[in-house]
Amino acid sequence: MKIQNYDRERATKLLPLLHSIASEIRERTTATAHLQEEIHRLSATLAGRRTYRDRIRDLREQLSKHEYGLRRVVHEIEELGCTIEPADPLTIRIPGTTNRPHHAYTWRAGDTQIELAQIEVGERVA
Repeated sequence: MKIQNYDRERATKLLPLLHSIASEIRERTTATAHLQEEIHRLSATLAGRRTYRDRIRDLREQLSKHEYGLRRVVHEIEELGCTIEPADPLTIRIPGTTNRPHHAYTWRAGDTQIELAQIEVGERVA
C-alpha cells in the first residue's frame, strides 16, 4: 500500500474513481448476496444438492469471481492510500494534509464532495 497524503484539491480529483469503485462494490456485493441465497436454497436438502449439483457448481464459480472482484477493488483503494470504513453508506477515508490535527478527508457513496472528518488519536488513516 502506498502511503499518501492528499490536499483537498488532489482528494477531490479522486471522486470520479471513487464513484466508479463504489458502484462496482455495490453491484458485486448485491450479486454475491443473491448467489449465496440461491446456493443455500438449492443446497437445503440432499435431494436438492444431487439434483442441482451442476447449477450449484456454476453459482459457486460466479460467487468466486465476484469475491475476487471485491478483493481487487479493495486493493485498488488501498493502493491509493485510502481505507474503507465499516459504514453504510460506503465510506472511504482519504489521508490528507489539513491545517487541523487529527483530521482526514472522507467520502460517502452518493456524495458529490469530500468532507473533513475528525479521527481518533492513534487511529491510522491509511
